Amino acid sequence: MRDASRRSGLWSSAGVLALGCAFWAGQPPEARAQSLPNSLPTASAGESSASLLQRYVGSEVDPESRLFVTADSLNYDSRGEAASAEGEVEAVYGARVLRADRLTYDSQADRIQAAGNVILLNDDGSTLFAESADLSADLTDGQIAQPTARIMGGGLLMGVEGRREGEALALSKAVYSPCAICETRRQPLWSLRARRATLDEASHDVIYEDPSFQIFGQTVLTLPYFRHPDPTVSRRTGFLAPRLGWSKEIGVTAKTPFFWELAPDKDLTFTPYLATNDGLILEAEYRSLTETGGYRLGGSLGHVAANDNGEHWRGHLDADGRFGLTDTLAWGFDVNLASDDTYLRRYDFTDADRLTSRLYMDRQTETAYAELNGFYFQSFRPEEDAATIPLVLPELRARRTLVADPEWGFVDVESSLLGLTRREGRDLARVSAGVNWERPFTLDSGLRVTPFATARAVGYAQRDQPVDESDFVGRVDAAVGIDARWPFVAHRDSGIHVIEPIVQVVAAPQVESLRTPNEDSIDIEFDETTLFSAVSRFPGVDRWEGGTRLNAGVRYDFTAPTGEEFEAAYGRVFRFEDDPAFSSASGLRDRSSDHVAMARVALPEYGLEALGRVRLDEHDLTMRRGELYASADFNPVSLEVSYVTLDADPEAGSPVRRSELGLGVEWRVNPYWTVYASGVRDLENKDLIRTGGGLRYEDECLLFDASVSRRYTTDRDAEDDLSFGLRAQLKFPGG
Repeated sequence: MRDASRRSGLWSSAGVLALGCAFWAGQPPEARAQSLPNSLPTASAGESSASLLQRYVGSEVDPESRLFVTADSLNYDSRGEAASAEGEVEAVYGARVLRADRLTYDSQADRIQAAGNVILLNDDGSTLFAESADLSADLTDGQIAQPTARIMGGGLLMGVEGRREGEALALSKAVYSPCAICETRRQPLWSLRARRATLDEASHDVIYEDPSFQIFGQTVLTLPYFRHPDPTVSRRTGFLAPRLGWSKEIGVTAKTPFFWELAPDKDLTFTPYLATNDGLILEAEYRSLTETGGYRLGGSLGHVAANDNGEHWRGHLDADGRFGLTDTLAWGFDVNLASDDTYLRRYDFTDADRLTSRLYMDRQTETAYAELNGFYFQSFRPEEDAATIPLVLPELRARRTLVADPEWGFVDVESSLLGLTRREGRDLARVSAGVNWERPFTLDSGLRVTPFATARAVGYAQRDQPVDESDFVGRVDAAVGIDARWPFVAHRDSGIHVIEPIVQVVAAPQVESLRTPNEDSIDIEFDETTLFSAVSRFPGVDRWEGGTRLNAGVRYDFTAPTGEEFEAAYGRVFRFEDDPAFSSASGLRDRSSDHVAMARVALPEYGLEALGRVRLDEHDLTMRRGELYASADFNPVSLEVSYVTLDADPEAGSPVRRSELGLGVEWRVNPYWTVYASGVRDLENKDLIRTGGGLRYEDECLLFDASVSRRYTTDRDAEDDLSFGLRAQLKFPGG
């Protein structure tokens, strides 16, 4: 026998090559080694033996069809019939890698015997541990003693003995569990034991014969057969985790979803939804990808408790899709419909009191954008008459940049077309077209000045309008102005400070009358985001902000090297005359507007982020609008707080003042257990709106969630309700 020992990078490479040649040729290794270059490369940091060998021999060796070996010691006979390796042995065949303390190769049988700390890395990402193994030279077939397979991302599969046949590994007296075992938990939370288990790399399945499910070592269920997908499978036909619950109104509830993989680009989820007091609802969701896009069709239907109209067949439709026609042109749809006003709330699909369905087409390029829409609205608010809610068809909005020149500025044109049809009330058609220009200048002092101008024409054709309005009305809007911003930047050790005063002067004709209808500009939000909407603060086309005015304010921003951030803004609007286009409660109608301010702070070290907005009365500084959103993570407790208060604005459809306070808290008792609770309170009426909470456990092998919720509002048959929910899910590889 000859011997080659690993003493340096040179000798190591020689040993790799010599034994590799012996394994593929069945001849004395020196015969093949003599034809190779005299100098051998040294492996770079982190380079595997397979890549080193491939780099060395180049095209002379195909790594996908040869076995290469590295070891501390290589031994072989001169006839090439047997070879052995010891000490940190690594054998590579294609994408499979075998590691062991000792390895013996029999060229006559073309087999390998590995012993001591055997590790086989499979090409699917799984890892097999064993005491010893007898394998074919391509590392596919053979016997394995005391095998333990680590399924990628999914725990351990262990057996007394195993056999590998091609792409399948079969283990006898097998035990599987994804649960970690440690000093504090020596018994897995749950496990699956079987007479035989097969890990099939071809079908990507783990298959069990005569399996039994055990919890803390105690058998709770025995089956003749069971299978689940391996981690490489992202979707597979089968049952999903069930959901159980109880509601005071509809009784015990159970949902058992079944997922059906129809094709790689299509699937269907079918969910029976049983409510013991009301009956059975069938839910379904179909998803599909096409050559140009994709779509989803979902909904439910059931013969359940009757609504106020005595109807038992109740359901809803929820669908969306988008499809490309060209690189810049696409069309799509969003459909949201319900059989009646209270179905979605009673069966806990959603608390939304309005649904919007849309059919659309849009086109977008670097210089242009156009969108054509059709809208259908469904309202569940008792005070709204469905006959007066319009069908919007069509709505066309388009914008195009004509000039983008540093010297002459930017010019764009925009247009719109709108059609509204009602069963009761006014029908109308509206068309508008406008042009906008602006040219920014930056002075040497850092002052940025932007003059701008805009003009727009709007025309209406009406039918069934109030008697004091004409069939055809229109108006022309125009404004010119200048925007000036002067940022001051200070770099300090503590961070970067930016203070930016902003002034806008706008001149526009005064709005003398409000003869045109108002469909899209009823509700105005005046805050720091609209403070410098120079041309008009109305969100739509039907109203225009006229008169000469001054928008003035200041912004401040601070960013620290350690990630802390703070920003704030404040401002007001000053006019020469009142603007009757705004409602009296908007804060914008009088010559001096309300005060608007904003502040945001972020402290990543403490997991704290907060945003607050206020609008204060111009005279007595009382709060007319306020918002606060804050979250903090004081490990192990995290909090979320929201507060909103809005003054009454009857002209905008808000007849009473509204104030709500929301609170959410989560306590992570330990890495596995979490307690959570939330609630929303109506501060004006001093009533709770909803509350809820629960207990959740989650680790690498189990998810358990028990929750309780209470709804305090009543709407016909969707009454004040108390409900409980329960969800338990065992985690499998790929699941």
